[in-house]
Amino acid sequence: MVRNVPHLKLELINLFSLFNKKRVEYVLLRNYSYFQENNGIEPRDIDILVNTKSRNKALNILAEEGYVNTNTILVPGQSNYIKFIDKANRFLSIDVNMGGLSHKGIVYLQQKYLFDKVIKMNGIKYLNTNDFLISLLLHSIIDKKYFKSEYKNLIRSLIINNSYSKDVFLKKLEIITNKCIAKEITKALKKKDYQSLVNLKSRLILTTIYKQPINIYNFLVIHFFKVIKILSPFHIGHLIVFYGPDGSGKSTTTKLIHTSLTNSAIRSRVQYFGWRNSFLPYIDLLMKTDNKIIKKNLYTRDPRKTSKPVLAIRSILISFLYYTEMYIRYCLKVMPYRKAGYIVLTDRYFFDRICLDKYLPRIIKQFLLFFTPKPSLCFYITTNPPLLSKRETCLPLENLILQKSSYDKYYRILKAHKIDTGKQDLEKIKHIIFTKIWEKTKII
Repeated sequence: MVRNVPHLKLELINLFSLFNKKRVEYVLLRNYSYFQENNGIEPRDIDILVNTKSRNKALNILAEEGYVNTNTILVPGQSNYIKFIDKANRFLSIDVNMGGLSHKGIVYLQQKYLFDKVIKMNGIKYLNTNDFLISLLLHSIIDKKYFKSEYKNLIRSLIINNSYSKDVFLKKLEIITNKCIAKEITKALKKKDYQSLVNLKSRLILTTIYKQPINIYNFLVIHFFKVIKILSPFHIGHLIVFYGPDGSGKSTTTKLIHTSLTNSAIRSRVQYFGWRNSFLPYIDLLMKTDNKIIKKNLYTRDPRKTSKPVLAIRSILISFLYYTEMYIRYCLKVMPYRKAGYIVLTDRYFFDRICLDKYLPRIIKQFLLFFTPKPSLCFYITTNPPLLSKRETCLPLENLILQKSSYDKYYRILKAHKIDTGKQDLEKIKHIIFTKIWEKTKII
């Protein structure tokens, strides 16, 4: 029976069994169908609520099982833990809520309202139907600011099947909020008016602060630490660079990793570092023209009869313009997201100019490399020239052979991990990259 269970589900079942063994008071908040159905869709992440009394036990178990805390936030609040599940070839993200469900430090649903009638089924603890409906409603209104289609379907199913007690639901909602808001919520539910529910967000937050003034302190403390993290030079997200010759599969690989990270609830962003979509005026035309010249002269064995000093001066001028453009992109398009904790993936990078321009003097290349923002990880995406030519039909085979040769000379200097997209399928490539990301994450 165990053989048929997906690796991700096995990992979670093992984690919950450890929680039960150590008597951790916890409850699963969402994604019930994944555990209760044989063919449940894999969740992006897992949300659990842990009683503050069991906080240390739960965090110790997560640490022992190899999970890494990606953000340290004071309790009550939410901490995010991730782990690379090797056999599943994906990251698992677990949001651990402590003290209750919170939004920016404001606890809008205290833990005491959710632990009174917990249901245990197949070794996993779930909320009862009334508490599940309340938590789903408040989570969608306050945290999400909208109702996902799957949440709407769940709510509709609970209402149609009368799976919850309306009297108990209303009384508990009145205690958590107030009579007026509770009645408005039940009225909007009957009409399936989800926009009216979302419009209650401000009133719900104000009611929560009125009932628990400590929320103001929590809000200020958490945001103070967020500002400190933004200002700190040591708090910065990963920068992962993908570069290589035309037709090697850089864009495909970048999109694959971005999609996989997003599906694991890990914030990531893709940034293009080629010559298109420039900030500086006329740089698009300049880079496009220069690109043609490079491919005409650099990749032919009989370059035009122009003196090398002239070619060197031209390359220096173009390279400094190119680096100015790349620095503007980095500062405006990359750095803000890295400071916000995103993993930024780049399709091409500063390195392309260093590798391809053979007329650029070595000392200038060393100077430019010294001032190039260093990536957390660098991947040299390549393959054999015939396959490059098959993918990149606009360039002749000889040009691609010489282009690949230019990149091959520098990937060790750039400390890049070489990946041959012709010898490995996408799943294997994803596994290699994810393993390197995980090794880097565990160090931080």
